[in-house]
Parts: sequence; C-alpha cells; structure tokens
Amino acid sequence: MFLRKQLQKTLLVSFIVWTLLLTSLPVKAQDIVPVSSITGGSSVFVFRKSRSAKQNSFVGRKSSRAKRTKSQRKATVRKVVSSSRAVAKTNRSRRDIDKVSPQAFAQIEIKRKSPEEASKIFAGLAEYYLENDDDDKAVLAYEEAVKLDDNNKDAKLGLSEVYTRMGDDALEADEFEKAKRYYDEAIKLDDKNSSAYAGRGQYYDQSDKDEEAKTEYLKALSIDPEMTQVKAPLGILYFQEGEIAKSDEYISAALRGGDDNAETQYFLGLIRYKQGRDAEAETALRRSISLDDTNEDAHYYLGATLNRLGRANEALTEFERSTKIDEQYVPAWFDLGVGYYNQQRYDDSINAFKEAIKFNTNRTDELKKLYQESYANLADAYRQKGDLDQAIANYSIATSRIKDDSELYTNYGFVLGQKNKWKPAIDNFNKAANLQPDAISYANLGWAYFQLALYDGEFNQPKSRIDASLREAKTALVRSVSLDGNFAAALLNLGVVLNDLGEFGEAEKALAKANDLDKDWLPVMSEIGIAYLRQGKYDQAAKQFKKVLDRDKNNVWGLYYLSEAQFRDGKMKDARKTQDDVRKLNPALAERLETMFRAART
Repeated sequence: MFLRKQLQKTLLVSFIVWTLLLTSLPVKAQDIVPVSSITGGSSVFVFRKSRSAKQNSFVGRKSSRAKRTKSQRKATVRKVVSSSRAVAKTNRSRRDIDKVSPQAFAQIEIKRKSPEEASKIFAGLAEYYLENDDDDKAVLAYEEAVKLDDNNKDAKLGLSEVYTRMGDDALEADEFEKAKRYYDEAIKLDDKNSSAYAGRGQYYDQSDKDEEAKTEYLKALSIDPEMTQVKAPLGILYFQEGEIAKSDEYISAALRGGDDNAETQYFLGLIRYKQGRDAEAETALRRSISLDDTNEDAHYYLGATLNRLGRANEALTEFERSTKIDEQYVPAWFDLGVGYYNQQRYDDSINAFKEAIKFNTNRTDELKKLYQESYANLADAYRQKGDLDQAIANYSIATSRIKDDSELYTNYGFVLGQKNKWKPAIDNFNKAANLQPDAISYANLGWAYFQLALYDGEFNQPKSRIDASLREAKTALVRSVSLDGNFAAALLNLGVVLNDLGEFGEAEKALAKANDLDKDWLPVMSEIGIAYLRQGKYDQAAKQFKKVLDRDKNNVWGLYYLSEAQFRDGKMKDARKTQDDVRKLNPALAERLETMFRAART
C-alpha cells in the first residue's frame, strides 16, 4: 500500500464533517461523504439521498379507514333517533285513528264491540299513549289492536312506529341485538318505515357490518330522500371504503341539510385532505375542533394538513395536542419524531420515537410496520446527534425486523464504519447490494472493503489479508462502474483502490474519467496527482498538486505531495520551499518529508 502503509501510525480513517452534493451525476441527489485516507487522498461514501434526508410521516400511508370513536357513534345514534322521531310524529297525522284517553276507554264496554271496532278503540288508546311518550303502554294497546284485526293497517303502522322507538331506545342503551329485533318487527309491519331502516342501518354500523349498513341507509333514503340524518353516516362508510367521490356527495349533502357537527366536519376535512384540497381541509378540521376539541384524530389530520401547507411548526403543535388527548396515540408520536427530525431537533425527535415505540402494541399490520420504522428513525436521529453506540443498537433492532430496506442497511453499515467495525459494516453493505444491486450499493461496498484494508494495515495485519480486501474492493467498484460508467464517486474509489494495488495506469484512467465528470472535485484531483507520482511522472504530479492548491492553498496534503514530487524530480530548492509551507500547517508532516530527504542522501 506504498506510502499509506508508511504513514499509518499518524492517521487512521477519519470521517470528514463536510458534504458534497454532486448535482452533475446521473444518480440523483447523492450525498457524497469524503473519507480521508492516511495519506490525504479521499475515498467517498455515498448516501443515496442525503445523510440528513427528511423522514417520511406516517399519515400519508395511513389506511383510508378512519377511526370513529364510541362517543361519535353514540352521537350519531342520538341524532338519527331524534330526527326519526320528528319524522314519525309528522307522519302520525296520516293515520286514520281517533285517540282514546284511558278515562274514555274505561267507559267503553269493549266486549260488546266487534273485533274490528275493538281494534280501532285499542289503536286509539295506543295513539294516546304514544302522544304522551308512554311506549310501554302504547305497544301493549297496539299489539292488542293488531291481534283483534290483522287488517287494521293504521294499527300496524302505529305499532311499527312504537317498535322503531323501542329499537331506538335499545340502541342508545347499547342493547344492539334487542334493537335489531324491534327494527325487524317494525319493518315487517311497515316496509316503508324509513326510520326503522335508518335504525337498522345504525345497528349494522355499530357492528362494523359496513355493507349491510349501507344497504339499510340507502333503503331509508329511497323511501325518504330528505332523510338528512343518514347521509353523514352513509358518507362516512363510503370514506372508509376509499370511495371518496361518493363520500363527498353524502357528507356535503348532510352539511347542506344542516347536519353541521364535529364528526361531519371532521370527515369533510378528511375528504378534502384526500383530494389534496388542503386549505378547505384545514377549514373543515378547525370547524370540527371548534365543535369538539377532544377528537385526537382531528388534531392529527389538521397537523398533517398544515405540514402539506408548509407550516411545520403549527403541524407539530397539532400533533402534540393529539398526544395530550391520548398519550398512547402512536401515529402522532411517530409524526412528531419525524417533524422534529426534519427540523434537526434530534433530542426531541429521539424522545418522540421512544414514545411511539413504548405505546405501540402491534395490533394491526400498519402499527407493526410503524413499530419497525420507529426503531429505524430513532437510529437515524442518534446518528445525526453523533451518539453512534445508540445508533448502532437501534439499527440492530430495526434490521432484525425490517428485511427489505436497502437504505436502512446502508445507513447501518455507515455508522458501523464510523466505529471501525468494518466486517459487520461490509455484511450490511452486502445486504443492501443484494436488495438493490445498483451502482451506489456496489460503490459503498467497495469503499467499505477499502476501509477494512486501511484498518488492517493500521494494526499490522498480514499483507495477504490487506490485499484480499483491496481485491474485494476492486471487484465491487468495477461492478459499480459497469452499472454506471458516469458515476464519478465510484470512479474515484476505484482509482484510489487501484493506486493502492499498484495498478497506477488503470488508476489514472479511472481518475481521469472521474475528473472529466467533475473537474473541480478536490478528492479526484489529489488522487490523480498520487497516481502520477507513483508512476514516476513527477512533473505531471507537481502540476496536478498545484491545481489542488489553486483551489485550496492550505491543503496540507497537496503541499506535502507537491514537495515530494519536486524532490523526486530533482528540484530540491523548490521541494524545500514547499516543505516550509507544510511546516506552517503540520510540523509532523514536514518532519516526514525531512526523513524522506535524508534517506535519499544516504
């Protein structure tokens, strides 16, 4: 490894803190991280996007089945019941029944009446009780009326109404099966009883039997198109099935009909969010919150909407409010972590992802995936903070659960490399390449093998072992270049490795092509100079390092190699002058030049 081997005692691989974005390269948005070798040349690691690429929120991937809370469902039941009773009361006037008070009924000798006459009297008594909201007595009187005369249509209509009311009462009391039995009987007596269909729709809705609920609601609307109270729950069902246009139709109709409540506005907000009509989504969600500030989902989706509107700080406030309402709201904690991360608030991000992990019970496939991603994102946050041990611990957990994310393996490998754990780093880069066998993956794999060679050289490992790593590096980098011949980062790394293998001519070719792609890239310029120097092209080497110094006059390695090139070209006076410049920046390197000069004289 020529001079790299000689200088290993002073410099090991160190990660430089600056980043170059190569917008001219064919692979988009690469984040190139130069890593200095022990001789001042640089190999590079490539983040596919950016080492600080923004994380993705969960809300955009959340299922279209939005959760309805129990309180929201109960509120809908109350609303449907109230509206149905108002409709039923209006319809009573259509029944040809003369009300009979209990006092009047007591004066009637009912046994002397024909069944038809008695049926009408009992129906009149039932109607009286119904008007006075005494359903228990009304149902007994109506049942007797129907029993006496099965052809008493008005009695059947009245009994259907009472059964509907009793079903409503049972539904409000969460006695769902009892409620359904009453609705079934009501519909048998009157198949045009829209309120009974609406009630039975509520029963199915409460039971998460969406198709059955839709059928009942649609039947109710076919009988009474103005039945506003079922339009919102019907629109919600369509939303949950992802039929946004139909959902919009019914939710909007409900609002036009005066059904302005927190739940209806909430789902209007979700519809507008799905449609990308973010300003309208914000308006609806804020209206929902003004009517009911306790819906954590409304705050969550308002946060998501504000994010899309570019108002990240306001979005974070809404996510925080979600977690205050429900401290176990995992998606909100996750998106808080993402939001903080994207603002480079890494401590806050770490705390939020920890909460997302703590409260995640993996009950659904979505939450299971979120649990896994929380570890990956937590690891990224620790990496950005510089806490490499915690980053490694969390990448380890994440990769034990996520097996299909090449970028995750790449990031894990990078952090392991920062701790000089090159063998497990290489294992992760291999996994990344197997998942995504492209130029970037193989460039990073080659880079890691090269760093392993340098590391082994630092600890005086056998030359055969070091050369084996260099050959593996060459193989991977040749593969990278074969996949993308215009990938400057891979060409640079290949040139560096070929230089260390002593294949200087091939190194010069690779580096020349990298230089053609990016003529102002200092790592390439420096490594070309090294290739010239090792081939004995001292004049060309000197000119190359002067180009480096034109770009960066205090580049100590450029000065070092310029001095060496001048010395080997017999220009001792120039070499001494350049050595003086090296001494101002790095006395130790100047002393190494002195050792070189003295050795040549003996």
